[in-house]
Amino acid sequence: MLTRSAIIIFLKELKDILRDRRTVISMTVIPILMMPVLIIGMALITTSAVKSVMEKPSRVIWLGTEAAEIKTAVSQAQNLQLLEGIPDSASAVKLIREKEADAAVIAPDGFDNRLNNLLTGDGGDAPALTLLEDKSRERSSFAAKKIVTAIDDSRSEIVSATLKERGIKPQLFKPFVIDRQNIKTEEEMGRFMASTMLPYFIILMLFTGAISPAADLTAGEKERMTLETLLVSGVSRTDIIIGKFLTVLLASVVSLVLSIGSFAFMFIYGFKMFPELMKDVPMRFNFVVDFTTGLAALATLLPLAIIVSAVLMTICLFAKSYREAQSYTSPLMIVVIFPAIMSLMPGIELNLSMALIPVVNVSLSLKQIFAGVVDMKMLLVASLENLGIAAVCIYIMSKMFRKETVLFRV
Repeated sequence: MLTRSAIIIFLKELKDILRDRRTVISMTVIPILMMPVLIIGMALITTSAVKSVMEKPSRVIWLGTEAAEIKTAVSQAQNLQLLEGIPDSASAVKLIREKEADAAVIAPDGFDNRLNNLLTGDGGDAPALTLLEDKSRERSSFAAKKIVTAIDDSRSEIVSATLKERGIKPQLFKPFVIDRQNIKTEEEMGRFMASTMLPYFIILMLFTGAISPAADLTAGEKERMTLETLLVSGVSRTDIIIGKFLTVLLASVVSLVLSIGSFAFMFIYGFKMFPELMKDVPMRFNFVVDFTTGLAALATLLPLAIIVSAVLMTICLFAKSYREAQSYTSPLMIVVIFPAIMSLMPGIELNLSMALIPVVNVSLSLKQIFAGVVDMKMLLVASLENLGIAAVCIYIMSKMFRKETVLFRV
């Protein structure tokens, strides 16, 4: 029951954490900035890096005297530079390993004869060009893609020329084309992309926003030696627990709301504010986190926020200092990250088995909510299961807070 004493403790603790710079930054600044920095920043960096690699000339080794026509096509391709005078494949491999070359093409002896026999109808298997690349290097992989594109174009020209010589229309080589059309609208695609990425970041922010307050209101008070004063103030232990817990929960929810708000602002205004910078980014989403979607997301996340707050407070109670509390909670981040990342996994949907796994059920529930396709039965199962776990976590936290051996651990 929320008594007057519990409210006083809550307001006192809230005032204390607002005075702490570390807590304010973790509650407000990080949730507001992380979304734009991670999504827009990473998109810009990735696009810029890919563009730089694609525009930079790739150094290609050509081995063999055969396939002169294809060699010419490769040498004339954009951003491809042929290296001459390499004696054999072993030397080519060495140069690729030493990053002196990006890829190599081997035209074996007899290539022209086998190709001519095939084109003239004398039979035989198709000859092969060998392409050497280093898939652990982006530049080498991009060079290989450029080479394959150039060779494909040359091959199409050879086939077209052969068909013309035989009086056959080159169009018969591709008698029909595939016209791929996306039945989803721009808004629906925006929802799909948001439902994939957003749950992971939101759960991460929910956890991050609760760490500093939980550590400060438990281990921090031990370190400042103010916990004893609070315990002998005449306020019941239950009111102290409720006041502190509500403060940590509020900090977590504030981080949560700011994260969702930051994401919504980014998609409404963020891309419009940087049209020149974002013109090459393949992220054209028309998606807005409306009031109903945001409310459903908050309702789904609230039980998880209760669980996280209670678990963090319980763990931090065992620490003797703020720094020690942070070292205790750091491994918990890994426990949260792995289930939260399930929204990024293709083909995984919210079913009965997934709805019973903590954090995973929230990640997949949010994925459904943001996608606009909600299975109310599974959503209800997940919410009830999380509420049950939240009740257990609060009970354990309350028991630990009443143990003198835990509160005054030295």
